Amino acid sequence: MKNLFMLLCLCVPLGLSAAQALPENVYFRAMADEMQRTKKQLRVKGAVKPFFTVYRLTQTEETGVSSVFGVPGQRLAPTSNLSAQVYMYAGDAQNNSSGFLDAHAYSFPSLVKQVSAVPVSYEGIRRVLWKLTDLAYVQASGLYDKKMDYKRRKGLHSQVPDFSFAPQAAYAEEASGLPPLDFSAYQTWADELSAAAKKYPYIEQFSVQFSFQQKTSYFLDSLGDFYQISRPNDQLILTLVLRTRKGYREGLKERIALSRQETPDPAAWTKTVQELLQQAQQLYTAGEAEPYVGPVLLRPAAAAKFFDYLFATEVSHTKSWLSDDSFLEKQFAGGKFKDKLGMRVISALFDVYDRPQLRSYKGRPLTAFMPVDDEGVPAQELQLVKGGKLIALPQARGVSQKGQKSNGRARMFIEWPRADVTNLFFVPKQALSAEAMEEKLLARCRELDLPYCYILPSWQLPMDVTQTEREVPSEIIFAERVYTQDGRKETVHGLKFDALSTRSLRDITAAGDDAQAFAMGSWGERNISVVAPSVLVEEMELVPTERKPAQKPFVPMPR
Repeated sequence: MKNLFMLLCLCVPLGLSAAQALPENVYFRAMADEMQRTKKQLRVKGAVKPFFTVYRLTQTEETGVSSVFGVPGQRLAPTSNLSAQVYMYAGDAQNNSSGFLDAHAYSFPSLVKQVSAVPVSYEGIRRVLWKLTDLAYVQASGLYDKKMDYKRRKGLHSQVPDFSFAPQAAYAEEASGLPPLDFSAYQTWADELSAAAKKYPYIEQFSVQFSFQQKTSYFLDSLGDFYQISRPNDQLILTLVLRTRKGYREGLKERIALSRQETPDPAAWTKTVQELLQQAQQLYTAGEAEPYVGPVLLRPAAAAKFFDYLFATEVSHTKSWLSDDSFLEKQFAGGKFKDKLGMRVISALFDVYDRPQLRSYKGRPLTAFMPVDDEGVPAQELQLVKGGKLIALPQARGVSQKGQKSNGRARMFIEWPRADVTNLFFVPKQALSAEAMEEKLLARCRELDLPYCYILPSWQLPMDVTQTEREVPSEIIFAERVYTQDGRKETVHGLKFDALSTRSLRDITAAGDDAQAFAMGSWGERNISVVAPSVLVEEMELVPTERKPAQKPFVPMPR
């Protein structure tokens, strides 16, 4: 059990001297001393002044074991690495360098973002922070000049400040490393689990990996806000590649979060492996897809991705960023929901909450635990949706409208903090059992005189399909076709959504009582969790993909 203290100081003047005492360690000693030097000495005659500076150190420890078809892989020896980040806004609260992208600077972000392999010593950390601070100021002052010039040329005179002040935040918990691990036992379990796939001739690869990671972050800004957070990230990762009967090469991946508070459970892992192998067998014999328009039932794993792609990405990034590059300005224009406060954005069945202070749900870790955001603002629970209507948006210090304040949702996005969500909870006002959800699906399909309808157990992309940062991945590997006459099920392969949009969020007609937590994929440094139940969507359009079978190997895989 971690010993922690949390101090949210609501009424003290902003500044390092007014902050609570920093944790006693080499990281904060180095950051505090270099921050004071930066605040006192970083001045360039005739140039804009630094306004807001952030230092962040991250200590990462990781190790693991793996196995392929029962053969042990190369063990990942325990490693420890300290990295450093510095980001800075130049100017003042009304006008500063934040929220502006320069095409040249964006093309070379590594110059100012971070340094890996920082020496774990007071002198070593200070030298790295000094160097990064210098680079960050060069970038921030350059961006400020270009932003001001851009606003003059465009005639932009916004009264909305670029930076909003907030209550001072201080949060620290005990910094912990990786616990002692029985590598021999985990290797044996990995070998036994991966060997289960050897009897399936159509499976070309099956790897089992136990990955153990501990990240401890140390954050300090020039206003005196700080946090020290230690996050475990232990996983069982199953990766399967098969060639279907019709020649398509597909991949299935399953990530199971491991809790350090629970004893290892090989029986549960074996069950998960058997379910994945059964899924692979169904995919191997799957029939061809046909065009379909009608109701679709999304099980929790598919519903979570549905909500991530259509809701989470559109409710985040609530302030449009400026750029002298039209492509970048379009890419960073923000989510579609930023102008929809008070409007219905999802079915009236749902309330939606963002809960950054929760670490787990039903025993599953939540990946976006964040008591203080990446601009030093306390992060509290935020209700985003009530009865389907959008009532609030995530806000960083750079708010989108005059009078707004940050609600502690600044999260690192590529190079700089931007408003984003953390742990999203989709809470239905009325929840049905799994059986009732399936009955409701079939009943609706009969009303529409459809011979069959679809259930999506998950939403996994084909191996050769990629997507851009904000593009909704439309293709799925497989789905269950359910016949309305007798309830018979069969697996079909090669489907994609046609014209999938946020409209589908409002077309949800029922929700299940089977909510589960899922860690979503990330781009940049984005990392969120979604807690979602099964949902029934009134109408979705599915069409066959245009993918072709992979080239068959000339010689069968050795066994």
